[in-house]
Amino acid sequence: KQDDVTSSNEIPEISVLKLEEKDVKRVTVLNENGTFVINNTVSKDEDDKETYTWSLQGYDSDVISEYAVSQIAESVIEISASREITSKSAEDCGLTDPKVTATVTKSDSTDFSVLVGDKSPDNTGIYLKLSNSDKIYLVSDGLDTSLTFTALDLANDNSLSALELGDGYKDYLVNDVISTFDEMTVSGKNFPKKVVIKPNNNETFSDYQ
Repeated sequence: KQDDVTSSNEIPEISVLKLEEKDVKRVTVLNENGTFVINNTVSKDEDDKETYTWSLQGYDSDVISEYAVSQIAESVIEISASREITSKSAEDCGLTDPKVTATVTKSDSTDFSVLVGDKSPDNTGIYLKLSNSDKIYLVSDGLDTSLTFTALDLANDNSLSALELGDGYKDYLVNDVISTFDEMTVSGKNFPKKVVIKPNNNETFSDYQ
């Protein structure tokens, strides 16, 4: 229908949500891979200037990329849409059983959720609504991609440099940092089942599988 058609010559993007870091305590993302809690902590320097740091709950900060975590949080607390959808219901848009739910807990302990639904029929975006509003929007499908992550996606690549390797592994190093591998197995308290990662030789897909 007309609501699903976008054009670069039409009205500017609509601001759906815009919060400052200081107004947010936590973002909890529920996606197909599980539930991930991203906490926001504030620290002050000697000049009383505040700095906000996003971290993934349950994981050591040295193995998780702070930048990657902050990108996810920021994609939730500031959202723009190409248009408002008025011809479809929440059920029509896959929002009664959303693909992703991101719950924002504000500094005053109140919360609401960002619901991510289906792609539009013409693949120009995905449907989204806030739990505290009846309005439905069409937003970039990049939001769905960024919110469908695993903890491994957020791993800090530099954490691998701490491994002590013998001479037999020199071919795997670039500037003394591991740049490739034959197989990696991840296990521990945060991984009930071992995760095995291998380089993907099929160039049409991602580098690892």
